[in-house]
Amino acid sequence: MTKRLGWRRAVGAVRFGATAAAAAILLLAGCGRGGGAVAPGGAASWQAKLVAERADKDREFKTSPTSPMAGIARTVVNAPGGGWVAASADGLVVTPEAPAGSALSFVFASGWRWRGTPARAWLEAGGAVIEPGALPEGALFRVGRFTLATYALPEQLVVIEFDPERAAVRAFEHLLYFAPDPAFVVRANVEKVTPPEPVTLATSRNLEKKYFRWARLRFDLAGTACVLTAFKMRPDDPADTSLFVPFSDRTSGAETYGSGRFMDLEQPAGATVELDFNRAYNPLCNYSPAYNCPLPPAENRLAVAVRAGEMTYPH
Repeated sequence: MTKRLGWRRAVGAVRFGATAAAAAILLLAGCGRGGGAVAPGGAASWQAKLVAERADKDREFKTSPTSPMAGIARTVVNAPGGGWVAASADGLVVTPEAPAGSALSFVFASGWRWRGTPARAWLEAGGAVIEPGALPEGALFRVGRFTLATYALPEQLVVIEFDPERAAVRAFEHLLYFAPDPAFVVRANVEKVTPPEPVTLATSRNLEKKYFRWARLRFDLAGTACVLTAFKMRPDDPADTSLFVPFSDRTSGAETYGSGRFMDLEQPAGATVELDFNRAYNPLCNYSPAYNCPLPPAENRLAVAVRAGEMTYPH
């Protein structure tokens, strides 16, 4: 699954980060819409790249076996212990004993393991077939026409079931976007939070997701100061170079998804970073009830209408 399309990052997790009320006061001062950071000579190539990215995402949503449009069920197998998994017309069935027709089981024994015949599993990278045994990170399984995506945590295994025959997949043509607008591309000053602060965000399933507050991003729109907080999952891991920016604005619940939208950034090497709101995308919860999505904290509620990026998808 391509990391370039940021919507993939939200799949399957069950934890995240919390709010700072003081920052919310600053945001309520509002932001205006103003000139963007796209150079006049580069506007055409910027727009062409953006349009191509949107077309790629539409193709994945229509054809991928793990398209969010195909998500129909979410099952949690708790550790210690495990369960047999069988796909049925009503979704996944997980039981301590193997039900009739079951082709797959998961068990926790100092780590998650899987077994099953004739279940076929493959890794996200390269499609390599794996033998029964230790459960690789992000392993996918095929049970009948269903695809199962697994997300292993120390205390539980999350299994999301995808059905290519779900009505939402058959009806899908394309996602909805605001027209590309370079006015919503800005440079932000990066104020790192040292040390990173652990925070907790509520989720769409009334759970929590733990993240770390990594930086505050300060930028101007039409001469008015704005602030967004960037979060990181593993600030001590040098391999984790991505930043997560959930936000809501005056379009949330009307033109855009009610719970807000997300942006993904690469950790900047310098003191500034580009924010392109044209690449803001919806939580996966907009497409299927099988997901558990973080809710933007109060400190990331913008008091303006950000008419850029993805609009809400109607069902």
